[in-house]
Amino acid sequence: MTFYVCFYSLLYKIMRFFYKVYFLNINNTFLKRNVSNELLTRNCKSFHCIPGPLSLPGIGTLYQYFPVIGQYRFDTLHLNGFKKYQKFGPVVREQIVPDVNILWLFDPSDIETMFRHEGKYPQRRSHLALEKYRLDRPNVYNSGGLLPTNGPEWFRIRSVLQKGLSSPQAVKRFLKGSDQIIQEWIEFIGQPPKKHRNDYLPEISRLFLELTGYSMLDIRLDSFSYHEHQKHSRTSRLIKAAYVTNSCILKTDNGPQLWKKFETPLYRKLRKSQEYMEE
Repeated sequence: MTFYVCFYSLLYKIMRFFYKVYFLNINNTFLKRNVSNELLTRNCKSFHCIPGPLSLPGIGTLYQYFPVIGQYRFDTLHLNGFKKYQKFGPVVREQIVPDVNILWLFDPSDIETMFRHEGKYPQRRSHLALEKYRLDRPNVYNSGGLLPTNGPEWFRIRSVLQKGLSSPQAVKRFLKGSDQIIQEWIEFIGQPPKKHRNDYLPEISRLFLELTGYSMLDIRLDSFSYHEHQKHSRTSRLIKAAYVTNSCILKTDNGPQLWKKFETPLYRKLRKSQEYMEE
């Protein structure tokens, strides 16, 4: 009982925090295209007056993410955001690499304002290396996918996915099977562990993987079985590939863009992870 109380208490705090924290890649062209002149000029200071970490010529704020000397880490975005909020306030500007501005918004009302003025095709600068990987393989992919793509093509992909996965008919179709998967997972984590553990993220990842396989591919991956918990099992490798991909995306999006010119070690890790997921 104590575990469930602590778990849901922690989950509630995380959800509240991420509701308040939202960061958006932004530039002046995007603002001028989507926000009215009245909103831009009314009690509005220059974009460069927004406070934020000191950006140095050539390297931006990357030095702030270096081990030992830096105060931020790429694998702790929630702590990075909390530190920036404490130091700079509810709106923070950051130039991680030259010519790439990140605007951090922490106040829900500011987030709402931005959402309401994004227009029909909001611009999202994200998953750039993943987009390159997919567009370089036209024999497998016909687009960069939902997350990297912008404009009318993004709207088309989103509409197709919404119709197939979010419609009431689709939800009803997968409801019974999804409930069965969740019941199996609850029964699984309720078993006495063979060794002490206080990190249930790997088991939550298995739940999400099983639900994804069922809803997207209409298959069961048997993620909760003893065999699939082994290091080199199919589901263990899929979870690792997804984790490595996300880790590489974060660093390639916000670090030097050398991977656009040649295959860097980081891009190679992303490529190999994606290749395994395609198998």
